[in-house]
Amino acid sequence: MSLPERFEQSKKDFSPRGSPQLSIYRTGGGHISAAAVRQLFESQPDALIVGADPDADEVGFAPADPDTPNAYAFSSDDHGLGGDIRFGPALETLGIDTGEFDETRYVPLRQDDGVVVADMSKLTPGDSDESGDGDTDTHERLRDYLDAEFDGETTQLEVTASQLGDALDVDGRAIPHALKKLTDYDAEKQPRDNEASVWVITSNTASAPAESTKRVGDSDPNLKLVRDYADSVESIQELAERLDVTEGKARRLAHEAGVDDGLQDLIDRPGVDR
Repeated sequence: MSLPERFEQSKKDFSPRGSPQLSIYRTGGGHISAAAVRQLFESQPDALIVGADPDADEVGFAPADPDTPNAYAFSSDDHGLGGDIRFGPALETLGIDTGEFDETRYVPLRQDDGVVVADMSKLTPGDSDESGDGDTDTHERLRDYLDAEFDGETTQLEVTASQLGDALDVDGRAIPHALKKLTDYDAEKQPRDNEASVWVITSNTASAPAESTKRVGDSDPNLKLVRDYADSVESIQELAERLDVTEGKARRLAHEAGVDDGLQDLIDRPGVDR
């Protein structure tokens, strides 16, 4: 079947539009837009070398042969416009924990001396927090917290960045960067399927037996239970009641269980009925 002659037939248009940008997923992968490939690369690359500049909070991408050591495959989409790239280690160098993302993030791309550069400054956690103790650095507050947790009986702590953020009253995104500044503790990130990553923190100075491990949140409800309850309620407040925890704790557990997007948060506001 064809259109009548009075219709001018439209052709498929796969030409890239928009500004060059990088999409960053919670999984640690990303997508370089078609506009970025067309405007910033000489041709569609097969692989990319990826590096991080911690001083500038930037990630750089340079075209490379697929056989180049440490080159990442650049997986083009169906029409060869844009493609996917994994660059988790570069993000970790900048202290960015994508497991804490609640949605895909987008950052602009530009070309600088033949390198395609992503400015990560809006995603990179700062060293200080304005909501708590004024000029006290987050890493100093974290050190004090860990000193108290490692009480002579504990040599290893398992905790998520959001749990540490809650304990210190800071943005959880600042925690990975702060952990790297500590000298008395080593921290290793361990990803978990469908849950926030766990940081395993060990003391370099404690003398307790190595098997002495404390898991923050051991007394919390099992995340499977949180998911089960979330299926039968409509709001954070109902979830808190079912779990017999505070609303703040219910928000954290819902986030860690990956069910917060499906729940209403009926925050009390003066003069407004829930």
